[in-house]
Amino acid sequence: MVDCVGPDGKHVSLTQKACDDFRKSWASPSPSPKPSQTTSQASSSGCNTSTDLGNLTVNIQPQSGQSLSGDAGVTMSNGSGDCAGHDSRLPYIQIIRQGSTSITFPSFRPGKFHIQVGYHGNNSDQDVNINPGDNSVTVTVSN
Repeated sequence: MVDCVGPDGKHVSLTQKACDDFRKSWASPSPSPKPSQTTSQASSSGCNTSTDLGNLTVNIQPQSGQSLSGDAGVTMSNGSGDCAGHDSRLPYIQIIRQGSTSITFPSFRPGKFHIQVGYHGNNSDQDVNINPGDNSVTVTVSN
């Protein structure tokens, strides 16, 4: 049994499958169920099967000798291959506004996702693995 928390903040004790079904019935993402023990696990394929959610912070830094000026577009999309992450909200596009160097994509199940940073007409692509908790990746961009 897990302590399943809905988007309304109410707690109910359910099996993991019932909690997953309950959460899928809500139209918007909800907080992760909180099991009584850690759920960070690897399946026989080596993929993380945790039900805890992870956040991904994407940081940008200028290529050596350059400075940041202007906005950067960051697109997060579903991964591919082994341990691919999938989320119905994807692709998810955020803007890192001039004067800032990061953006956070909240509440994703563990898995491999794809990040693309567009900056001054140049794209930088990177695959990232999201684990439960806070995750970050730094992408070097060029003018």
